Amino acid sequence: MRSYFRRTQLLDSRSSWSASNHDDIWELIPWYVNGSMTPEDMALVKRHIDGCAECTVELSRQRTVAARMSTDETYAHNTERSWKKLSAQIRSERNDGTTRLAPRRRFGVHRKHFLLAGACAAACLVAIVNLTSIGDGFHTLSSSTSDNSMLIKFQTASVLAPGQLEAILAEHALELLDGPSQAGVYTAAATRNGTDPHASAKALMTAPQILFAAPVD
Repeated sequence: MRSYFRRTQLLDSRSSWSASNHDDIWELIPWYVNGSMTPEDMALVKRHIDGCAECTVELSRQRTVAARMSTDETYAHNTERSWKKLSAQIRSERNDGTTRLAPRRRFGVHRKHFLLAGACAAACLVAIVNLTSIGDGFHTLSSSTSDNSMLIKFQTASVLAPGQLEAILAEHALELLDGPSQAGVYTAAATRNGTDPHASAKALMTAPQILFAAPVD
């Protein structure tokens, strides 16, 4: 059974994902959109997208989400801050020679093995993601019982025990639905009706254990 709390790392190395695996590319689309990948990886992802109708549609959706986010100064500021934190974390762990493994999943409604609500992506992001879940893309942030307007994608700064993560989410009136994806993204849902997902994501990012958080539009 897939563990929600296995150690993960976003884009740790080329060995962590395959250019020939549709699910992997799907989850990387948010990071492709925001340009946080290396030129070599960008080229590999583009090659797959150019020949995949499903990923082409998701790419268009993620770009729309990214454009919408860029018009919101407050949210854009939070996104910039989160990506700086994310980049610093990745650089630090690379310098330490740390290698992380992550279970694979994507958020396609027609996939049996999807993860974080399904990518993410952004994804993430835009993501993921954009991140943006990023619909289902950034994420496989999907849940048959949860309204996407109440979903939030997030990534932790380090490995957390199940109890720790649950406590952090509960403090912000959230509950874990899925994750982590291969990109290390989790999906959570608001436990209170009428909750503003943007405000919840912003509040969640105040926790030092949270590296990035964004609502699923």
